[in-house]
Amino acid sequence: MPGISGAGAKRQQRRCGYTGISLGASANRVQADEPQGVRPGPAYTPFPRARLAKPAPAAPDHLAYYLAACALRRGIALDNPLLDFDALVCVARGTFAGSVRSNPSTADVQGGHFATQYFGFNALPGGGLFRIANIKDAPHVVNVLAGSVVQNGRLKGRKLDHGAFATPDLSFDGRTIVFAWTENHEHRWHYATNTCFHLFKVNTDGSHLVQLTDGDYDDFSPCWLPDGRIAFVSERRGGFIRCFAAALKVRNYTLFSLRGDGSDLAPLSYFETGEWNPTVNNDGRIVFTRWDYVDRENCLGTRFWVCNPDGTNPRAPHGNYPWPYHTFADHQPWKVVNGHELDSRRGAPLVEMGIRAVPASPLYLFTAAPHHGEVFGSLCMLDLRNPDDGHMAQVRRITPDEPFPESEMPARRHYKYGTPWPLSEDFYLCNIWEDVFLLDRFGNRELLCGLRDLPCAQDERLRLINPLPLRARPRPPVIPPAVRRAGDEQTAPATIAVMNVYDSDLPFPPGTKIKWLRVVQAVPKTNHAMGEPMIGYERENTPRIPLGIVPVEEDGSAYFEAPVAKQLIFQALDENYQTAPGARPRAVAARAGMRAGRAGQLLSPDQADPRATVRRVPPGEKAGAAGPELCGAEGGLHVLVLRRDVGGHDFPLQWHPRRLAHDPRPVRRAQLPDRQGPFRPAAHRGGAGGRAASTRPVA
Repeated sequence: MPGISGAGAKRQQRRCGYTGISLGASANRVQADEPQGVRPGPAYTPFPRARLAKPAPAAPDHLAYYLAACALRRGIALDNPLLDFDALVCVARGTFAGSVRSNPSTADVQGGHFATQYFGFNALPGGGLFRIANIKDAPHVVNVLAGSVVQNGRLKGRKLDHGAFATPDLSFDGRTIVFAWTENHEHRWHYATNTCFHLFKVNTDGSHLVQLTDGDYDDFSPCWLPDGRIAFVSERRGGFIRCFAAALKVRNYTLFSLRGDGSDLAPLSYFETGEWNPTVNNDGRIVFTRWDYVDRENCLGTRFWVCNPDGTNPRAPHGNYPWPYHTFADHQPWKVVNGHELDSRRGAPLVEMGIRAVPASPLYLFTAAPHHGEVFGSLCMLDLRNPDDGHMAQVRRITPDEPFPESEMPARRHYKYGTPWPLSEDFYLCNIWEDVFLLDRFGNRELLCGLRDLPCAQDERLRLINPLPLRARPRPPVIPPAVRRAGDEQTAPATIAVMNVYDSDLPFPPGTKIKWLRVVQAVPKTNHAMGEPMIGYERENTPRIPLGIVPVEEDGSAYFEAPVAKQLIFQALDENYQTAPGARPRAVAARAGMRAGRAGQLLSPDQADPRATVRRVPPGEKAGAAGPELCGAEGGLHVLVLRRDVGGHDFPLQWHPRRLAHDPRPVRRAQLPDRQGPFRPAAHRGGAGGRAASTRPVA
């Protein structure tokens, strides 16, 4: 058996011995004296089996045999028909949290927290946007923007040859890259135009570099939508995260969208806590991560969410309500071990980020990430077809060698895997530490390009991440918008239908009778310091404005109008106007021009039947854009509406106390008094730097 030596041996050691892994299932095609009996994966065409003598571990040829076997394994892996492309688009980026080598323990102020990792002033200068060709052999790396000049805007005529890059996405036709860039050059917490991320787009050959957004707020995580718009995450909504000390001003950020030319910028969400990493699933809906922070502890509910491309119909069909539901004396613990109660977050992903739909599959690939850390961790597959048990019933580990951050290993560390791109249910692209690999669920991994291959200044704090196959991909179906577009100045309230208040996550005690829903407006946190002022029973609460109550019918249904452009909370009340035992508040919101209904938690997003919702338009009211929309959510009432009047003006709540299916009685309306009380904000601010946001109902 000829040996492999010199530069070839070093290259092969790097490719095959980088992580010290075993040959894995693919190496079964290298047959030793005793076959292993593992069958080839279904995606491969079987290769002729080679018979190799088994060398003694200390023999001089041991390394040569190992490298030869690895070379054969690599050839098999790269011959996978799923790799019908030979180029990738990636970014190299880092934060001032450093790397596992230089800074093993991270801090929030450095970008080592899921809420601070995407601030431009935490972005490490350096890296770039790269096109990597010849990935199956010796990679050829090109700086996409090497010859590019900005064509418009504040930076017209300038090159993006400095600063930092993040979160690219490739258009469905494979021709245009949209990405985030900041000209930040130092680590100083200061929100300004030159320290925040802004969106740009460029052709894959580096031509036609266009700036899409600007201002003193971060815009990042762009995602091409099937209709040509771009969804992204922005601080433009205003407000601050609630759980940081006065030393850190941590802004909130939520989903927005704009046209491909940068016009018609509009909010998709008015949730009051963070949202991350929007992508498009096979049905054309937006999949994203939301930090559901309503009336509960801060390290709960940062999981999978899905909504329509216009922001309507958001759902949390997985993992949003771990056990126990509460910690009052009558709570039911998830598990008791040696007299100690454990909740169902233990041994399950604490945070789910970078969620992507698997092509031609109902599954999703995601990163089990930390709360106190960046977007890296352990890779998992999500299957929503299984019933959710609040733990691992819907989750399968892809990388069991990396424990789940915070729920199985300590927080505030650097973690191994991230930014996965599924090629199928079995094969994926991802970063492993600072390099990009081809990974499979059998335990094999092949290096495609390393950080050291890049034509940029080397900095071990950078990672080469976000691998995107440079090719066209199927365009999901376009879901028509169900809300009014920009330019429509009407501010009519939304119509909301609740089908059955008793259909809840946590069953009500026997005999419980719900007579009313209290509708409360949640006021976003307009100052940054935790617990200042002290609101409610804990430092991380926000003010609430009671808007009124609406009746619940005998069948558990409710039908009423509610303000648009606000986050609302529903509370179930008994006949004495007291919170019903076991009732858990649910956050909702309403889009302008929209009719919404909830059909019950037992209907999954794919099972929900729109015929179960209200079809009759209230007398004197106009119908919604496309009739009623089923805005349900497994696990209770979630945010249904995502429009908020940031000017601080409240709509009087109106209600229709009648049965949903049939009731000939005319609509009765009760104009409720202004119940804002002392918590009415003088002015909600939109965006940053004191910019007043428009109250126009745009989408």
